[in-house]
Amino acid sequence: EVQNPVRTRKRWISFLQPMGKVFVDPGAAVALKMKKSLLPAGVKSIEGSFERMWAVEIEDTAGKHIGLGLPNYSSVELKMIAGLTTAQILEIPAFNPSDSGACIERVNILLHQAQPTEPSSPMKRPTSPV
Repeated sequence: EVQNPVRTRKRWISFLQPMGKVFVDPGAAVALKMKKSLLPAGVKSIEGSFERMWAVEIEDTAGKHIGLGLPNYSSVELKMIAGLTTAQILEIPAFNPSDSGACIERVNILLHQAQPTEPSSPMKRPTSPV
């Protein structure tokens, strides 16, 4: 049986211990849920200390967990470029952006899957304490 390399990679990501957090703006959160890469412009802040390709949690600015990812930048580099456009990043002396310009490539993002809730039955009514 041939395994899907992206699925295998994402399964591997699910077992990694996050070393930091990347907080994203609402637009980036929507883009991530549409399976897009995370661009520096969508990053609001960084928490923790991590190197390139170390697992990080991705959260929105309210602290809601979006997923896990392997960033193309260390925490130090990411703090330098958070919120900047690609054009602005290219103006930073001696800064070497990733080939794609993404902070985290979509193939390196494992989105959080919301747990389904049990549907409420119209026949069951909550009982009130007596």
